[in-house]
Amino acid sequence: MRRKRYGRATTHPGAGGREMTQLPALPAAGGHLCLLTDSDMAKLHQGTLALLARFGLGDAPRKVAEMVCEAGGRLSGEGRLLFPQGLVERALAGMRRRVTLYGRGQNQDLRLEPDAVYVGSGGAAPLIMDFDSG
Repeated sequence: MRRKRYGRATTHPGAGGREMTQLPALPAAGGHLCLLTDSDMAKLHQGTLALLARFGLGDAPRKVAEMVCEAGGRLSGEGRLLFPQGLVERALAGMRRRVTLYGRGQNQDLRLEPDAVYVGSGGAAPLIMDFDSG
């Protein structure tokens, strides 16, 4: 049995007989949604650094613990992997600001960089829970 193909400017049963056309790709320029002030961001950053230095990560894989310790981290007496502030700051400073997630074709690549916007469900429908109504 041959499968019917629906290309550009064809009708599709789900469209109620209307002609469907492929929408053109539109460039999207991203902005910034700033829910926190710069001061709030600085407090959040400092709090996160304090948590990583004091409590770190429990049950870290051996290889990860070795790599972090070689870079300046340490294991606590309870076996938690601790991340000193300097180590975290160096890691953040050395991170790439542009990353490409390659698709099957070049036109499907996602370039994660400033001002690039993509929308997707992550492959699944999102779960949204209202804690007031359940």
